[in-house]
Amino acid sequence: ARRGAGVRRYGPVRMTTRDLRNVTGQNSLLAAYELDAPLATILTLHAVAAPDATCDSADYRGMFITPRQLDRMMSELKRCGYRFVTLSELRAQAGRRQRVAPKTIALTFDDGYASVFDVARPILERHSARASVFIATDFIGGSFAGNTRQGAGPPLATMNAEQIRHLRNGGWDVGAHSCSHPVFKTLSPQQAEHELAAGKAKLEALLGEPVTAFAFPYGEPNLAYDPRHVQLAQRLGFTTVLSMRPGFVDPTRSAAAPGCTTVEWPRIGIGRGVAGGSRVVPIA
Repeated sequence: ARRGAGVRRYGPVRMTTRDLRNVTGQNSLLAAYELDAPLATILTLHAVAAPDATCDSADYRGMFITPRQLDRMMSELKRCGYRFVTLSELRAQAGRRQRVAPKTIALTFDDGYASVFDVARPILERHSARASVFIATDFIGGSFAGNTRQGAGPPLATMNAEQIRHLRNGGWDVGAHSCSHPVFKTLSPQQAEHELAAGKAKLEALLGEPVTAFAFPYGEPNLAYDPRHVQLAQRLGFTTVLSMRPGFVDPTRSAAAPGCTTVEWPRIGIGRGVAGGSRVVPIA
């Protein structure tokens, strides 16, 4: 086995292709990993909506999943024996270096779209599951012009403060996703610190509790951010940072680097195609 920081990669295994074909409707990059090992999978989603001109556009297609697709994905994962945990539960296991049960999944939603509250939340409740949301704080209670570096997509409604608090009170995790959703590698050190610190402070004031998880916008290591930004996140009090590097989490091997207390975990995107250069598992 080839090992990385917090991730262990395995050869192909029979159940992987079968399970994920059931979930996504086709084979995917997950066929390269072994899911009956003691590893956790973190899935990333964005908006949930019925197909229309917006979600089928080139700007958004990889970000959307329909309500029917989400419900089917949850049903198939449960049928295949997967169990759902929150990111904070997974992080607690990492703090104890505790092995996870095979087929453990944490769901995350990036950006803070209103459809997460209005559409995804009731579906997850029917499946007795909770998730984590990562909020770009400049857009709370307004709209956001899409997960595209050019910002070309039409704006989508975002959650307001009351909805974010409702999710947190319902057992969901709330993490930071910067203020303005920038590509961190394009920022000066001062700008990067502002995006991390101000977004964290705004969410902490909204929730009345520490916010210790951060998901990098766009998420590609060394393209969207680099190790300097992980170190900055640790200095500002984040204990978990998330990327869009495909892979799986081994909580017994979760340190980002020797002497580093912040874990840097990979995620696997779920969407209706590929957007913004990110690697996304297509869902039928």
